[in-house]
Amino acid sequence: MLDYLKSIPGPEFLLMYIGYAICIIILIKMFLFFVRITLENKKMTFEDLTPLEVIVLKDKKGYKDIIKYYLYRLWKNRAVLLEGEGRNSYFKTNEDSRDKYVGNDEIECEILNHYAKGDTPDSIMYSQPLISRVETLVGKTVKRLEEKKYIKNNAEISKERFIFRIGILLLTIPAVAKTCMGISRGKPVSNLIFFYIASIVVYSLINKISYRTSNAEAKIRELKSKYSYRSSSKTTDEDLDYSMCLYGSNSLVNYPETILFGSILMEQSRRSFTSDSSSNNSSGGCSIDSGGSSDGGGGCSGGGCSSGGCSSGCGGCGGS
Repeated sequence: MLDYLKSIPGPEFLLMYIGYAICIIILIKMFLFFVRITLENKKMTFEDLTPLEVIVLKDKKGYKDIIKYYLYRLWKNRAVLLEGEGRNSYFKTNEDSRDKYVGNDEIECEILNHYAKGDTPDSIMYSQPLISRVETLVGKTVKRLEEKKYIKNNAEISKERFIFRIGILLLTIPAVAKTCMGISRGKPVSNLIFFYIASIVVYSLINKISYRTSNAEAKIRELKSKYSYRSSSKTTDEDLDYSMCLYGSNSLVNYPETILFGSILMEQSRRSFTSDSSSNNSSGGCSIDSGGSSDGGGGCSGGGCSSGGCSSGCGGCGGS
């Protein structure tokens, strides 16, 4: 095998490798398709999905989208009220309707407790106790989606990854072997390295492993055709729920009933993103200059010390 590779001139091998890579990419794509069809034909399903399941199906790490959905649901039921105006808007728990939620749902209770004294919409996104509860909820939801055959189980994903890695090896072995031979003989190998990297990138994009089944992709397309991104004269609460879960909270600005709520979330998200970017680009929350300490540009500002979030930490930025 090695003697055969040595005998092939570099330019000729390059053309052969390009054709070889194309064949490997297509063959692995077909093999993965066959494996998926074989598994999924045994478990064809089109069970209904709840709005929460739609969020998790789109992104298993979409914790903020889940929190926004819960916040929207509480606002819609007037358990949380939107007070203030414009950039100064904030949420506050409606004490008159709070009792009916106590004990019903841990996430709802956590949100109501957070907004008991009022706070900005985006402040809840950084609540670690709430995020921990959302992670638990996502784990349970993923199991339900596996049972509904919308998410692949670990064994199925492992099988696809094994096939994927075989393809990587088939692309790598001849390229690396020829590259080593070329280097040892003082031949140029930059073109081969370039095409090898390009083949790996294309292979990874075409044969990407997804945790969703083809049934899930079909179901999402069905939901998107049923629930429009744009407002209509016959919009129902169900339309609003699924629109938010399918297209994100920004879609709420398209509906008269939720334009205020959606606009506030968009504004708060934009300001939060800008603040995070500024913080990441700065030299640090607390800088030391000539032996002194600066205020740190808000290292403990804007609710960062609320609810004991910076207990024994605020004011401690100066060091010693």
